[in-house]
Amino acid sequence: MLDAVSLTDEVYEKSLQLSARILTEYILYRNIVIEKLKKVDKENNEDEIHNLIVPKRSTLSKSNFHNDLFTNNAWLLDDKYMSYKTILSERHMSEVLKHLVISDEDSVDHELEKNNKRPDITIIFSNSPDQVEKVDVVIVEVKKLGLGLAKREEVTSQLRQRARKLLQYFPDKIQRIWFYGIVDIDNEFKVSLLEDKYVELFSCGTVFYKEQSIITDLDKRIEIPIGLYVLSFEAFLRDAEVRNSTFLNLLKEELRGSCRSV
Repeated sequence: MLDAVSLTDEVYEKSLQLSARILTEYILYRNIVIEKLKKVDKENNEDEIHNLIVPKRSTLSKSNFHNDLFTNNAWLLDDKYMSYKTILSERHMSEVLKHLVISDEDSVDHELEKNNKRPDITIIFSNSPDQVEKVDVVIVEVKKLGLGLAKREEVTSQLRQRARKLLQYFPDKIQRIWFYGIVDIDNEFKVSLLEDKYVELFSCGTVFYKEQSIITDLDKRIEIPIGLYVLSFEAFLRDAEVRNSTFLNLLKEELRGSCRSV
């Protein structure tokens, strides 16, 4: 009969084996997603890119995190976005705002209920895991590859419109706000972004950033700064691949070590 210490050690060992197996499955799953993204070209519509990040028309909650782990790929943008409170994928702007309602005193304008605008992906973070007073918000807009310059330039306008709407209704509920536009970037679009005072950031592809002041009250000229990222599809894909490659290489080395010891 096993004593208590031996039993504890056995349970601990089995737990480690189970955790290692789940982690291995997750790393390999991420690699499969990246390989699917590599096959995306101008023939694919933006829905196909969108669904690889987060399935369209879905709402994900932190309370269901583990069940959504193999469908939610917010890590493609950055692993920090996996610490979300709520993710809304192509949901009406009115629904996005409702998720920012923190007290019974907050409300959403009736006119907004009829608004059919749908941000591609919205990620909401709690300011505090224990006491929600303010939230951080990330809005992502995805564009089909191969669009003309005018259509690509629309992404920055869309992002500013989303910012105005969010800050108009809940200026005191949002602590920080970031916007991402995933779009083809060629030399022609680079010139357009540089003319608009975007700065290029380090990346495996092309990423531009700008801090934009959003006017929430025209009479009082209240301006709130927000962060705007415009990144190429290549940057979106390659940066995610590089981040995942660290885990993938460790896994490969572990498997090689296991094979050598057999």
